[in-house]
Amino acid sequence: MFRSAGSVAATPDVHGGSSPRYSTRPSRSEQPRGRPDWMAWSTISDWLSAAARIADRRMLSVSRDTLLCRVRRMACPRAIPTGSGAVRVAGIDDFAWKRRQRYGTIVCDLEQRRIMDLLPDREAGTAGAGLAEHPEIRVVSRDRGGGYGRAATQGAPQAIQVADRWHFMENASAAVLDAVRRSMRPIRQALGSTAIDPGLLTDAERIQHDGFVRRQDVQRKLGCWRLRQTAGP
Repeated sequence: MFRSAGSVAATPDVHGGSSPRYSTRPSRSEQPRGRPDWMAWSTISDWLSAAARIADRRMLSVSRDTLLCRVRRMACPRAIPTGSGAVRVAGIDDFAWKRRQRYGTIVCDLEQRRIMDLLPDREAGTAGAGLAEHPEIRVVSRDRGGGYGRAATQGAPQAIQVADRWHFMENASAAVLDAVRRSMRPIRQALGSTAIDPGLLTDAERIQHDGFVRRQDVQRKLGCWRLRQTAGP
């Protein structure tokens, strides 16, 4: 017998007494903050799974990701009109119209979290022209590539160019990992440990370590085989 974990309330029964009634959901005061958003996305995920199953029964090839893109496209806010004066901080980056074949440029208002424009390609001239339509821009957040840097210089010379958070963290973490990878041997020597404990490795490092161990084993077997061949019968 299953019982709900919700709140318990005493309600009168038909004979005048009281019997406990189990509520299937807590009161609003008992719900933690942030729960409505989590519940909404959980509900959407369930709907997408059901919709994908229905499409499969109707012999339609569609995935949850495609359905989610359609939902986002329907809920996407309209682009900010040119000259509205509402854009102060703009973010510019590339996106795929069709992965590995055709790419475009997306320009967003980072303060209002809204799309300003979708450009057909990622050329500096096209992006610069798109930024020039919004002379009120004061800050342009971009990746560290030179193309969007030239676009921001041409289209928004009055704006300050900054590196966006994602690319900054990505480049910083890559630089740190590269420096640590080059210095692992002296680090192990300084610690007095030359053996690698697989339990302390991350998943990516464990994959690399397993490949290294396999290569070492193959080299050892090849060395033994060559030694037997040179020794003769």
